[in-house]
Amino acid sequence: AFASEAPGRAHALWVLEELLEDPAIIGPDERATLARLRAEDHHFPVAMMWATEHDPELALRLTIAATSYLWMVDYRFTWFDELRRAIESGRSASPDLRAQALAAAAHSLAENFADHVVATAYATEALDHARTSGDVETELTAMLALASGARNAGHLAEAIELERETVKRADEVGADLWALRGTRWMAFAEMQRGNYETALALADDAQQRGDALGSDWVAA
Repeated sequence: AFASEAPGRAHALWVLEELLEDPAIIGPDERATLARLRAEDHHFPVAMMWATEHDPELALRLTIAATSYLWMVDYRFTWFDELRRAIESGRSASPDLRAQALAAAAHSLAENFADHVVATAYATEALDHARTSGDVETELTAMLALASGARNAGHLAEAIELERETVKRADEVGADLWALRGTRWMAFAEMQRGNYETALALADDAQQRGDALGSDWVAA
């Protein structure tokens, strides 16, 4: 808790700008960056709690910025309540910002085995808006969120189809990071189905995509 607004805002902005928006989170310096973030990630729920109560748009920005970190660390994420509260408090935000946050929250919830029903609702709303507004990154994030939810619910064929569609769309628009993510998770879903040769080919594709980005995330 903070005695006045200024320290709380300063702390939330520090978490956003110095931690979550660090461009080195993907690329050659990602291991050192992730180690630093893991050591500091206890600050995130404190910042989210303050922003949800005092600045809902900032809470949505925190939700969006956390996406890359959460994709990298996979199942360590436990801030589900903070995400739900941020989405609820940000209902009056601009439609574009809200859609970006919905997609980000959907993926975090779906990928970490939290609430599949809520994640699907968030992703569907975000996807509908993104396809209307032309926000490609939000569209791709929402598609991956739907795929993650399907995969973790055991609907592997549906997940693979969504991931394949995401990779195709990402390649069309040059969204290399989303193409890497989709290829990586498609390989994992094929492995779960027992299609090991297909999974290995996709894993090799993902490794090449990661190498092109200077990232060894696929081997994590």
